[in-house]
Amino acid sequence: MISLHSVLAGGLIGMIPTFFTVISVCCIAIAFITGFTKGFRKVSWDGLTWLTAGLLYLLCSKMIPSGVSEGAGFAISFAIALVCIVAALVGYGVLAHFMRPRVRWIKEQDGDTSLAEYGLEYEPEYLDYDGENDIMPYGKMIHKTGFNPPNFIGRLMGGICGAINVGMILWAIACAGLLMVEATMLKNLGFDVVLTGEFAQALLNSAQWYLLDFLAIGIIIVLAKKGYYTGFMTSLRALIVTFGGIGLVCLSFYLPFSAMANTDVGLSYFLNKLVVRCMTLFDGIGGQFSGILGRIFAGCVLALISGVCLFLLNLLLEKCCKMVSHTGPTRWIDACLACFFYMILGVAIVVGIWFLLSAFDYCNVLLFREIVDETAHLSNGLFRLTRHFVGKLVALVSPALGK
Repeated sequence: MISLHSVLAGGLIGMIPTFFTVISVCCIAIAFITGFTKGFRKVSWDGLTWLTAGLLYLLCSKMIPSGVSEGAGFAISFAIALVCIVAALVGYGVLAHFMRPRVRWIKEQDGDTSLAEYGLEYEPEYLDYDGENDIMPYGKMIHKTGFNPPNFIGRLMGGICGAINVGMILWAIACAGLLMVEATMLKNLGFDVVLTGEFAQALLNSAQWYLLDFLAIGIIIVLAKKGYYTGFMTSLRALIVTFGGIGLVCLSFYLPFSAMANTDVGLSYFLNKLVVRCMTLFDGIGGQFSGILGRIFAGCVLALISGVCLFLLNLLLEKCCKMVSHTGPTRWIDACLACFFYMILGVAIVVGIWFLLSAFDYCNVLLFREIVDETAHLSNGLFRLTRHFVGKLVALVSPALGK
């Protein structure tokens, strides 16, 4: 009798590598055609930036001495990774400054025509019938650069860059899938057939050596670029409005039920008077519901006042964002500051991901130690750091769970 395991291993599961290869070739071909059509100036450079930072890290990490301790090796590899990320981002910024299509305002030259409010062109020296220049020229005009059709070299570089963008993502997906099969029980359920073949083994080896390091670098790069284009003031405004609004609403409904609402000393005096007045509005209901409804109504009043204050603060922050974005130096400082803080956020997210991987390894769900090569100083250092905290957390929680 033919078992289900043999049917899956020889049939559906065995077709996964072929199916993935066909899909990958089609995606890379489409990406190449799209990049060839757009040209290098207009295609995305995210995958190229990721690959550049990763290759720089691999080259520089080879200089780490072999006899260095585990802690020192992790510290050096982490510093090298950050330097390579910054170098790749700086290179991306310089290249984008000189090659990306740009639309900017320049000072209007003599003899240039301007556009009136309704799109009519006029000369700056134009005077109407009564001899007064009612239509005032703006003094600036739009200047576009980099919008010309790309040449063959630009199209070819755009196609290669587009293929790299998609290829990096497909490589990460394929390597992650092979690692999941190698490090989990999937290998015993018939999925080990995807590990056969020289190409699959080469992918698995590259995953064990490079994948997790590249993953950490890629996450930090994506968030750093996001911060650069978002800006610090805009991010701060969104953070204050979002979390500030949630916090003010929760605080508004907490204060009427807190002990501060029952005292009339200091700042609690105003809160106490508000709660008392709101409770008197529901005296006709009687019972304890009048007090509860009064305190809820007081919370609504506080939430309304807080909402108005937050709205005014949002308008002020919006004005600050516009002031920052209108001048070159302040806009650049704002972007670099946001890039720095978003890099810190990326590091925190990477540590959080490694914490989950360490937790899975601690529970023998994902054998992390078996899928990462010893030469991957960054991944192994993050694993040892997070596993130490996982052990402490388990030791702290176990007595509470009765284990």
